Amino acid sequence: MRAPALAFLLVATTARAETLHREVTSHRRERVTCSIAAALKFGIPANIMLAVAEMEGGRPGQRVRNRNGSLDVGPMQFNTRYLEHLERRYGITAADVAAAGCYPYELAAWRLRKHIELDAGDVWARAANYHSRSPAHNSKYRRKLIAKAAAWARRLSARELTYEARIPSTGGSGSNKQSRRERKPKRPTDSAGDLVPEVEDNGADLVLLLKLLSDEEGMHPVMALDSGSVGSAHAGSLRAAVQLPGHGGYVLRDPSRAWGTADTITRLTSAFDEVVRADPFAPRVRVHDLSLQ
Repeated sequence: MRAPALAFLLVATTARAETLHREVTSHRRERVTCSIAAALKFGIPANIMLAVAEMEGGRPGQRVRNRNGSLDVGPMQFNTRYLEHLERRYGITAADVAAAGCYPYELAAWRLRKHIELDAGDVWARAANYHSRSPAHNSKYRRKLIAKAAAWARRLSARELTYEARIPSTGGSGSNKQSRRERKPKRPTDSAGDLVPEVEDNGADLVLLLKLLSDEEGMHPVMALDSGSVGSAHAGSLRAAVQLPGHGGYVLRDPSRAWGTADTITRLTSAFDEVVRADPFAPRVRVHDLSLQ
């Protein structure tokens, strides 16, 4: 008499597994797509951005409580204490960084660029400041970050023409604390009056790991991109990178001039999808040597 119950259990378990599989696939695809797009927008090495996103490992709507009572929010695990500063200065809330879509990744890339450009230490310690400035926590995060960034560099170079990012061996001259002289980000206002952070492209000696071809004129791929709504009030005004067709959020302003960027991201995420479908918890890809030291 237990057979029907067992059959129901098997069906229910299978259905749940398939649902989880779809959720994991969708989330990972969004993480890869948005991380690459954000790295392009804010001029940081794509493998570092992808590694940080993987290490943070959050999900839309997720809130993780810390021992000190603060929360880490959303896909990129923004801490609520840091968000208090962003809300006072830019009106960015926990709901914005908890939302699905690319905005949390772009905000993270903006923050990573500031760390890489302004903080002290080697590039890995500077990037690890995203997690913590505490020497012990930073060092542990840094070790894992190097390994994951190396893996992502191999994955990217297996599919794309890449080059070494020309990042200075040391960052800012001061301590590893927040610089008081940090350049203030622009505060563009959209039609609704919302303010969003946007870093200024000042021609710094910081280039992309991914070498994306746009058109024969050699136009920088980011110049051909524009954005639409990203799913929240503040995120909706951000001028940003690119989104795949059918993946709501970003659109190409002029697809004929930005085919290189769109094609690159499409092929990267499509290949990643194929791997995830086979094994959503342990993606395996072809590897090459690390191109960023």
